[in-house]
Amino acid sequence: MRTILAIISFFVLVSGLRALPPDNLREFEILAGQTLHQLDSLSIMPESFSIRGPDGLPLDEAFYQIDYVSARLQLRVPEFWKEDMLQVRFRVWPLQLAAPVFARDTSLIRLPGPGEDRLVVPVEPAFPEHGLLRFEGLQSSGSITRGLTLGNRQDPVLSSAMNLQLSGRLTDDIDIVAVISDQNIPFQPDGTTQQLQDFDKVFIRLDGFGASLTAGDFELEKPPGYFLNLARKARGAKISFATEENDTTILGGGRLTTTAAGAISRGKYARNQIQGQEGNQGPYRLTGNENESFILVLAGTERVFLDGRPLQRGMDRDYIIDYNTAEITFMASVMITRESRIVAEFEYAERNYARSMVFTGAELEYEKASFRLNFFSEQDHRNQSLFQEVTEERRALMAAVGDSIHRAFDWNYDSTGFFNDRVMYRLTDTLGFDTVFVYSTDPEKAVYQLGFSFVGEGNGNYRQVSTSANGRVYEWMQPLNGVPQGTHEPIIQLITPKNHQMLTLGGDVKITPHSKASFEYALSNRDINLFSDLHKDNNVGHALRLELNDKRPARAGQTEGWTLANTLTWEMADQNFRPLERYRDVEFERDWNIEPGWSAEQEYLPGYSFRAEHRKMGMAGYSFRAYLRGEQYRGFLNSIDSRLRLGRNHLEYYGSLLNSSGFRDTDFYRHRTRYVRDLQILRAGVEHQTENNRIYAQSADTLSGVSRQFSQWEFFIAQADTAVNQYRLFYRVRDDGLPVGDNFENAAQARDYGIQYQYLRNPNQRIGAQLTYRELEVMRQRTTGEQSDKSLNARVDYFSRWGNGLVTSNIFYETSSGRERKLEYMYVEVPAGQGVYVWNDYNENGIMELDEFEISPYPEEANFIRVFIPTDEFVPVYSTAISHSLNLDPAALWREEEGVLKLLSRFSNRLNYRIDNKKQGGLQPENFNPFLSDVDDSLLISLSAMVRNSMFFNRTHPVYSIEWTFQDNRNKNLLSNGFESRVIRSNALRPRWNISRRVSLHGQGELGEKRNESEFFLQRNYRIRYYLLEPSVILQPAGNIRFNFSYGYQEQENRDGEELAATHKLAVENRLSFPARGTVQWRYQLSFIDFPHDPNTPVAFEMLQGLRQGTNHIWNINWQHNLSAYLQLSFRYNGRKPPDVPAIHTGTVQLRAMF
Repeated sequence: MRTILAIISFFVLVSGLRALPPDNLREFEILAGQTLHQLDSLSIMPESFSIRGPDGLPLDEAFYQIDYVSARLQLRVPEFWKEDMLQVRFRVWPLQLAAPVFARDTSLIRLPGPGEDRLVVPVEPAFPEHGLLRFEGLQSSGSITRGLTLGNRQDPVLSSAMNLQLSGRLTDDIDIVAVISDQNIPFQPDGTTQQLQDFDKVFIRLDGFGASLTAGDFELEKPPGYFLNLARKARGAKISFATEENDTTILGGGRLTTTAAGAISRGKYARNQIQGQEGNQGPYRLTGNENESFILVLAGTERVFLDGRPLQRGMDRDYIIDYNTAEITFMASVMITRESRIVAEFEYAERNYARSMVFTGAELEYEKASFRLNFFSEQDHRNQSLFQEVTEERRALMAAVGDSIHRAFDWNYDSTGFFNDRVMYRLTDTLGFDTVFVYSTDPEKAVYQLGFSFVGEGNGNYRQVSTSANGRVYEWMQPLNGVPQGTHEPIIQLITPKNHQMLTLGGDVKITPHSKASFEYALSNRDINLFSDLHKDNNVGHALRLELNDKRPARAGQTEGWTLANTLTWEMADQNFRPLERYRDVEFERDWNIEPGWSAEQEYLPGYSFRAEHRKMGMAGYSFRAYLRGEQYRGFLNSIDSRLRLGRNHLEYYGSLLNSSGFRDTDFYRHRTRYVRDLQILRAGVEHQTENNRIYAQSADTLSGVSRQFSQWEFFIAQADTAVNQYRLFYRVRDDGLPVGDNFENAAQARDYGIQYQYLRNPNQRIGAQLTYRELEVMRQRTTGEQSDKSLNARVDYFSRWGNGLVTSNIFYETSSGRERKLEYMYVEVPAGQGVYVWNDYNENGIMELDEFEISPYPEEANFIRVFIPTDEFVPVYSTAISHSLNLDPAALWREEEGVLKLLSRFSNRLNYRIDNKKQGGLQPENFNPFLSDVDDSLLISLSAMVRNSMFFNRTHPVYSIEWTFQDNRNKNLLSNGFESRVIRSNALRPRWNISRRVSLHGQGELGEKRNESEFFLQRNYRIRYYLLEPSVILQPAGNIRFNFSYGYQEQENRDGEELAATHKLAVENRLSFPARGTVQWRYQLSFIDFPHDPNTPVAFEMLQGLRQGTNHIWNINWQHNLSAYLQLSFRYNGRKPPDVPAIHTGTVQLRAMF
């Protein structure tokens, strides 16, 4: 470690480094079977673009179409390449050439003021291009902010934020790229897109003279080699250095590349294997290495595989992931069935101990040889526990269990004193049982805080119950005849500190122009309990791999004919070898019929493969491998792989046969055969897959119950290779067999019908659709415990543009089956102004309860956030989602017409709606219709719906206009204590009349309804009808002075109760603008409220929005002053004075410096 720090220090002191330009090179693989690819967010340099097929040769231009400006690639590759990967390489411009460019910020454009005849861009302070940091050759952006918030009903709150981006040349020899932020709120990007934005990545990188130093957040990627497979997000420092090629100062004149890193690990690697469920697209929850149920996945670290095939993240691709709840949901394009094998590898946040990591690697390259040495170490600091309390008693307990860390449990309760915002318990004894905890709100007795763990049905003495408490409550259950009746216990699984180290040494030697030999040795050290001195003899393990490759033309000197490749491998790993991550194939265990729970043994894997390739005709290959695991397993696998192109005929075959012996004997045969015929206008094909896995227990003559067999046929037709529009129709049938005696009997049959279609010929009409219908018929329901089922996955995208922009429409529809999780939530206090909710003690008992929190109408006073807690309770649902945007703009077509058409051109309409509902009832026709979404429907489990329609007349007219808006928002959620729904519906009319250049009249009339229903909290049920009238007069005596005088009247009535409210509101607002110096804006409002009812109820808070019966005063002042071109001071003051209550004051002062 000292050596690494010395190298880093030396690098920082070096001043003679040659600057390197920022890297704009992109090089990666894409799936050939995917038609559309968005390669990058920047535009591509045309001369730099290259794409190579699976044979390593440049892809013919007839097979793809590239838009360099938008960086979008469209593929039309042959059918036999659909599952192959293509190599893409290009450089990008530092901008997106297709992005619109404006001379001014369009968000500043507003409608004309009184008497004005054009759109106006207000004058705002302009800052110099180089802000606070003025260095030649250095580009900077961002700001640093410091603020203080004070109030007479809250504690002082200090706020700070820094966001700085730097790039360019620091000196003549050193380049810098930096992203610096001190915001302490971690941002997790939404896992619904293929490309993720690193919101929380903070780093400084210096480049020069072949070296690079990164301090901050960085990714540590897999180094060259076989065994050391890793991908880590870390926070620390990383340095890399590379000499010039043929450097005579290096041994023998080679090229040396070195990398060293020391950092704090941000996550821990985990691998989950999930068996798919019939008709369940998700969500599927990921778990941690210690069986943690609720984890936080680090964004962008996941790798998801389905049946051994890698999947892509994105709403328009294969899956989406919620990083905060660690849940994966699959899109309609990927149907999940009972046969689906899902593997997810990822990093998750785990902070029981401080964890550090060290990596160092070096590679020495010569013309005919290369050698590499890598070392990685990741360790918990056992004396620096973070989120797990480690007492001397717990340390001794963990030391005593050795490597049996699953036995490290301890009681999880603590006497903390009473807190009114937590779930507290009192200690009692009952019916002869002592140490029984009971939920209580008595401040004198409820002094215990507990944590519970799920231990299984009938294994615990506590069970969760539904209450109004702000958190989960568990109730003690009396045992019956000594048998526990609960599911939870107040215990905690203690997590032991661990370390994991690996050293690898390898090399490649070019023996002849056509042959190469490789070797790699790996040494691992894995200790799963640093507190214990027991069981240390199994910590260290080693592995070795040897490989010999020979690839040459079948005929000497031939370049266009057949190429022959031979590979000979030998691999060994002893029983104590523990890799950092998976380094073998994703389905290695399944390929060899290995069960995950088998004990570790010495492993040997010799193998030989032969492969013949032809650029035009295809390839054919054979391989033999053996897998020897001590005395418990000996397996031999023969496989054939071929893909041949003979004129219009395409034939693919992969087959393998595994014979194994040991404590059980297996014969595992499988093959995949595919034949495609190119016709004039389409392609037709057939594919057959089968697996026959015969497993016998040792010395048995009948099949084991884990034996499996299936046979699957697929028939399809698709577009020809040269077609612009894409389509594919298929029919697939699969028969599954279960063992009976020494044979298989048909147990289930699945039939899939599908269609995929893309219309791309017309840029004004784009259609993408895919549909898969599946029928599962289970013949042996009693044996398997499964039921016959039907499922449907469908997705439609349709964009259309008609009449030169008269009508523009964009529709998305998706339907699939899955499941919905019951949710729980609790409220957590945060500094005032940083939350969303406020607490109202409606029952005046001093205890925070779930039904006493409301969205604050005054953001500066909000001091609670709502945190959702996932549960393990699911409900099967059928999901349907639709979103549609429809714009009608007659002016685009009839702007210059006369008469009726001229009148119609003054109208315009914008419709947007989004509906996402989840229902029970299975595959029923009504479940396909997203518009059947009544919150009172008992089959409706979840709903999120938004409809907004705005119709305009004379929208851009300088004198007058009218706008009518209809809104309908509906939400329904399934909580652990029942359903909760909310509906807000309104109609609003907003006229505008500019009487002169200085005077204009505005009005608003609104009629609507607000409805809330809760199954558990009945006091929160209401249905409020209301109407509102609010005219206003706007005076603008000068260009920088603006007054707004308004009067509003509102009546509200609770149709589910007796509450009535009438509100008169008078308000005056003034804004003063001083170009290049700042602005002052103030507002005063006087509200007269008639509400002769109990003010301390949820319905009263909703109707009065935090005000009270009588006269209410509300005022605020915002002042922003530019101290200099890059320094800004702002002051915000808010106040209100309800009747019979002291005035509430809140003020914030903030200083901001721009870079």
